[in-house]
Amino acid sequence: VCPILEVNIKYISSARNDDVVLVKTWLRELNRAKMVFEYEIYREGTNELLCRAHTLGGVSHADTGHLTRLPAETIARLAEISEGDRK
Repeated sequence: VCPILEVNIKYISSARNDDVVLVKTWLRELNRAKMVFEYEIYREGTNELLCRAHTLGGVSHADTGHLTRLPAETIARLAEISEGDRK
C-alpha cells in the first residue's frame, strides 16, 4: 500500500464537465522510504496544460497500515522501469 503523504498542485486552467483529459505521470524520486511522482494534466484535443502537480508517497503494510521501507529488489525493479522519468 502506498499512502499519499503530501500533495502540491498548481492549477493553470479549468477543465469543463465534458472535457477529456490526458494525465502524464513520472516517477521522479525513489528510495526505500518514499516515492515522488510528478503529473501534468492536459485538455485532450487542444493539448492545453490544465495543471501540474507532485505527490510524495510512502509505503505501508497492508495489514497494519504502519509505514515501512521498500525491499531493495522492489526499488531496483521500480528504478529500472522508471529510469527515463528521472532524467
